[in-house]
Amino acid sequence: PQFNRILNFWAEHQVSYCMLGKKAVRDNAQLGMAMLNFNVPLAKKTIDECVVHQYKDGHATLTWYPYPEKNVYSDPSAWLIYAVCAYVKEAGDFGYLDKPMAYLDEGTDTVLGHLKRAIEWFERADNYGAHGLPLIHHADWNDALNIPDEKAESVLMAMLICKAYGDMAELADYVGDKDYADKMRSGKAKLAAATNAAAYNGDYYVRAFSKFGTVGDKDCSGGKIYVNTQSWAILSGICPRERMQSVIAAMDSMETEKGIPMCSPAYQTYDETVGRMSGMLAGVYENGGIYNHAGCFKVMADCALGRGDEAVRALKKIAPDGKNNPSSVTTAEPYVFTNCYLLHPSVDMQVGFSWQTGTSAWGLMCVYEGILGLKRGYDGLHIEPALPSDWQTAEAVRTYRGNRLHIRYVNKGGKSVRLAVDGKSVSGNVIPLFDDDKEHEITVTLGE
Repeated sequence: PQFNRILNFWAEHQVSYCMLGKKAVRDNAQLGMAMLNFNVPLAKKTIDECVVHQYKDGHATLTWYPYPEKNVYSDPSAWLIYAVCAYVKEAGDFGYLDKPMAYLDEGTDTVLGHLKRAIEWFERADNYGAHGLPLIHHADWNDALNIPDEKAESVLMAMLICKAYGDMAELADYVGDKDYADKMRSGKAKLAAATNAAAYNGDYYVRAFSKFGTVGDKDCSGGKIYVNTQSWAILSGICPRERMQSVIAAMDSMETEKGIPMCSPAYQTYDETVGRMSGMLAGVYENGGIYNHAGCFKVMADCALGRGDEAVRALKKIAPDGKNNPSSVTTAEPYVFTNCYLLHPSVDMQVGFSWQTGTSAWGLMCVYEGILGLKRGYDGLHIEPALPSDWQTAEAVRTYRGNRLHIRYVNKGGKSVRLAVDGKSVSGNVIPLFDDDKEHEITVTLGE
């Protein structure tokens, strides 16, 4: 009931509303990815705006307005790659890749040219530090991790770039550019090897390196572990099989009864070698608060591993007005995703802000693309669900490339997926593409 109440209207409304106010490449690209599930034209408009806010050298501005060169953020162009690839998969619009679009500073290129320029920026020699990992610059996805070292390296950024390499390889394969696909796979393998060699401490992945030492390691007084480098080790596909159980255990150990903090434990005093987040009160926002946007990454990692019970357990703590976060305590509306629940005693479990947060996009994607496993592909809609064991049945309606799909799930236990389309069994787990613009009945049977 909690998910039905939120997902059947409010999450889509919040994502659309958030798009109007965010105006940032990182944020709006993620919102566009979520909107592809329910409003493709608006998603395309949003992604278009992101593309034209990329500079000719390949990096993208954080917000819609330029900022000082020293304040370059390392991650926006990665989200640009994810969003464009997701749009082409959703719409089957390969012509979009050839569409000319301007750079923010000067010149014009095709959309595909924009994506390749992002890869070129990621690969610049001066964009890497002593461990062979990308520089964090002013900050990466975590705006508050402002390490005062121009050579500081971001482990999370390495993982984001690895996923970007993977997305570009898949796209190049599908459009027939084998040489570029091989180059992308080679780039991913090289960066994954550097990350695995430098960033795994025997139990989990650390967060960053700088001249001051390591961020997010066992000997740190605050922020001994960060959740994002555990979830993204899985989402980027770089975690070796032999390390997977330790990373899962580390990620699970961070989850509390109230939800999932960004880092644990919180920094108790300001640490200038970490930056702004350590100056926040302990338990507030990035500094050990229940950071729901990052929590959704953890949910998606659970889904990628087929851990439906764990995914739903965590998402129930993130979705509004649940047992662990009732609106009577959080003070937020009972239908709105929030960025963070504050854990400081003075504001325990109250909300910093709601509505304008990427948690709305990822909360929606956690259900549609994660738990229900409705994953777009270049060749059709893939069904890769991670249903919890106690969901015997579920159903959803999804429009994909002009066809309305009524999807019913029958959960008999196990991971195997069998599909029936309009009453006829089909091989594999990809719903065939239709060209009749009609409604189709899809039955997904799990197990047996």
